[in-house]
Amino acid sequence: MEKEGIEYIYYNTEDDNVTLIDFKNDINKDINDEIINIFIKKIRCDYIEPVEKLMGEFPEEKYVYSISLLLVSCLDTLSYYNSKEKSLKNEEKYTARKNYTNFLSTNFYKLLETESIGRFYDEFRSKIIHQNSTSFLIGYMPIENDECFEIERVGTKGKEKKIIKVNLKNLKETIKMIIDNYSLELKKKEESFKIFSEVIKNIYR
Repeated sequence: MEKEGIEYIYYNTEDDNVTLIDFKNDINKDINDEIINIFIKKIRCDYIEPVEKLMGEFPEEKYVYSISLLLVSCLDTLSYYNSKEKSLKNEEKYTARKNYTNFLSTNFYKLLETESIGRFYDEFRSKIIHQNSTSFLIGYMPIENDECFEIERVGTKGKEKKIIKVNLKNLKETIKMIIDNYSLELKKKEESFKIFSEVIKNIYR
C-alpha cells in the first residue's frame, strides 16, 4: 500500500508498519528472522484482522462473502509460498489446484478425505473467488460444530445431492493456527525456508 508517497509492505498503525524499501533491504541482506516476522505480520494484517473485525462488529450473515473471500485468499497465499511446485503457463490451473489441495491435506488434521478437500477447492474456494457465489451448493454449519467443513447429503430420496458446508469461524481459527505453525516451521526447517525464500525473492527483488 502507499501512504503519503511511501510504499509499505504492510501498514497497521503509525508505530506498526514496514516500508517496502526496508523489507527489500532485509531480503537483500538475508535477515531471515526479520523477513519471516514481517511476512507473518502482513498475512495477519491483510487477512485475519479484517475478518475478525467483520465478524465482531456486524451480524454474522451480513458479510459472509467478504469473510469467505479473505479466508480462501489467505489459504491461496499460504499454499503458494509453501509449495515446491510452481506453475508452468500451460499447467497453471492444475498446479494451483494441486498446491492448494495438498496444503489443505497437510494442515487440516481432522478432515483428510480427498473428496472433501477437492470439493472445498472447487465448490467453495473457486466459486467464491471467480463467481461471487455464497449459495450454490454451499451451506454454513452451526457455530457449535467444531469442524471447518464437511460434505453433507441433502434432498429427498432419489433427488439427493452432496453439498459442502463451511463453518467460517472455525475456518478462521484453524487458519490462525496454521499461520503460527508456519512461522515456526520457517524458522526451524531449512528446506521450508528455502522454498519460501525463493518465492519472496522472486516477488520483491
